[in-house]
Amino acid sequence: MKRTKLTLAAALALNLLQAAAFAAGDAAPARPNILMIVIDTLRADHVSAYGYKRPTTPNIDKLSRSGVLFRSACSQSNWTLLSFASFLTGKYPRALGMLGPGKGVSGFDYPDLPLGRNEITLPEALKKAGYRTAGFFTGRFNGPDYGFDHGFDLYRNYRNRSSDRGSPVKSFPAFLPEAYKWMAADRTKPFFLLLHSSELHRPYRAPESFVKKYAGDYKGALASTWLSRDVLSTIRKDGGGWSFSPEGSAEHGGPGGAQPASNKPPMRLGPADMEYIAARYDASLDYADKFVGEIIERARKSAPEDTVIVVMADHGEGLGDHGGVLHCTNPPRLYQELVHVPLIISIPGKWLKAAAPVIDQPVELVDLMPTLLDLAKAPRTPGISGKSLVGLISGAQSSEGFSGGVRPVFSETQGYGLTLRSVREKDWKLIFTEKSKDAPAKTELYDLGTDPSEQNDLTSRKPEMVEALRPLLEAWTVENDKEKKLP
Repeated sequence: MKRTKLTLAAALALNLLQAAAFAAGDAAPARPNILMIVIDTLRADHVSAYGYKRPTTPNIDKLSRSGVLFRSACSQSNWTLLSFASFLTGKYPRALGMLGPGKGVSGFDYPDLPLGRNEITLPEALKKAGYRTAGFFTGRFNGPDYGFDHGFDLYRNYRNRSSDRGSPVKSFPAFLPEAYKWMAADRTKPFFLLLHSSELHRPYRAPESFVKKYAGDYKGALASTWLSRDVLSTIRKDGGGWSFSPEGSAEHGGPGGAQPASNKPPMRLGPADMEYIAARYDASLDYADKFVGEIIERARKSAPEDTVIVVMADHGEGLGDHGGVLHCTNPPRLYQELVHVPLIISIPGKWLKAAAPVIDQPVELVDLMPTLLDLAKAPRTPGISGKSLVGLISGAQSSEGFSGGVRPVFSETQGYGLTLRSVREKDWKLIFTEKSKDAPAKTELYDLGTDPSEQNDLTSRKPEMVEALRPLLEAWTVENDKEKKLP
């Protein structure tokens, strides 16, 4: 009898403790949850909230109406490795020591140096501040061999973007069940959850119902072609228009080797064929947006007033804009279709009241780490180059790094023996390609206000703007070279 009473007493005490813990977990937390949704390869100008002609993103659009849309967000590079490294550390790729020379991980045509283990990442900083952290990735270049696993309590990399030829890409469906389970498992701590999808990555393979919605009954040269990297990299524009090799190209190397060169002459492509590629891309975006809506609904239901939601891309994609397709092109490029990315941050009013739904000032993805640390009331890590956007969002008189609303933004990349850097100040953008063993240095200048697609190089007609922007780019380069840390 005594034993039964003790057992009942212990059970009652346990229930009281559990109830107290649950109540503590459901009480207003000291810090908000942070949900970051990164859609790989998403260019801003194909998002309908950014003015695209097709309604590709109804769920992202809905989030933008309850949050802040950054109209001119700039990625720090044109591809995944350098972009992720920047926004997860608050530092530029050059300062991280991730531009060559140096031994990469795989021998890719773009040097793929890993992120140094000594670098403090956003999940690490949040973890120290009391967050539980999880990251679900689907990309090859944010795997553990590239250093992206540290800082996460739970790290997953599914890497199954295109499981079977002919089947839709399934990255969101692969990891969302586990992500939802993790998100709901513990309410006693705020969470940081990063979800990285590859639905929009080539081969732009959405379910047929989505493809038909955008491509109609297209039956052209690309209808039965698997749009692999080896095929898409052969698409070229010359005096006679567009062409491609359906059997791939030996020129475009990379891990695992390339397909053998075809002896057949390239096939010509017409405007309808190029439009079909864009249609496939848009269909994949619509498909990805469906999952974004589901994720946001899940997060809002579980913690409607306590979750900051970020929707963004790591970089964009070329769809024939400058004579080629893809983003890791030969030669490398830093045009707007590659570095102008969507960035939407939705912050519940209890944490920060936004002054305006749209911010026009150019900002950078490198700004995300200090911004999210400020929202989380977490201390800044040393050496961060990005500037917090909290003041800009709240409409503060003096926003960090934004003197009179003007601040230059920078991007850089390296591939096929070429190194490119760009700077944008207001509407003026300068792209500088360093001298290589095979080519002289090259400067390009564009007025994005009148020429957003960068078709008219004004270098020779506006030498005074070149002279104004070059010192900004050189000073930034010197500063970040001083900060350089090798892995």
